[in-house]
Amino acid sequence: MSMVQRLKKMRVIIALMASVWCALVLSGCSSTSDPNAGSGYRFPGDGAAPQAPLPTMQSTVLRVNDMITVTFSDVPNPPGLQEIRARIPASGVLTLHYNVQVSAVGKTIPELEREIRDAYVPKLFKQLTAIVRSEERFFFVGGEVKTPNRYPLQADLTVLRAIDAAGSFTDFANRKKIELRRENGQRFFINESKAKENPALDLPVLANDHIIVKRSIW
Repeated sequence: MSMVQRLKKMRVIIALMASVWCALVLSGCSSTSDPNAGSGYRFPGDGAAPQAPLPTMQSTVLRVNDMITVTFSDVPNPPGLQEIRARIPASGVLTLHYNVQVSAVGKTIPELEREIRDAYVPKLFKQLTAIVRSEERFFFVGGEVKTPNRYPLQADLTVLRAIDAAGSFTDFANRKKIELRRENGQRFFINESKAKENPALDLPVLANDHIIVKRSIW
């Protein structure tokens, strides 16, 4: 076999080896690629924990002590109906114009708006639109917590969860006598370990509550 023929044969062999190598690489890439790439789906454990939607003022239920404003429209003008700004009382029942009473506690804002309309229409007016606004609600955590501050109130918040929101206890905290002060002057005391054993002792946090963690004497 001549030198030229040997070179041609070697070129053919090299070309075949290169094509086989490329085929293997492409096959490996396709088998390890994510079949859901670009779909927006993330598998559990891939580092992207699912995030629960944050509650909004429209979705959060109203509670005792919430300050709300009710505005009326689509009623005869005059006389019309004046805006009402009131704090939800302990009974949970709001008293509106013409002594109309509606239950507010446990309802979302859209639910309360519908209930107010139904209380007036068609008994008192042919039509009416109620617009309810709830002021942003806060609670306060002070004393032996890592980040004492004012915090926005979220749904289903309890005393121990509120302390977690404030960075948890300091090393000097008295966890056996956590004080909860209501806006109306009521005072409660929570023992952390007992509240963990019995969740009923972990009291709910209301608007303008003050949670005070005192320093342990030991």
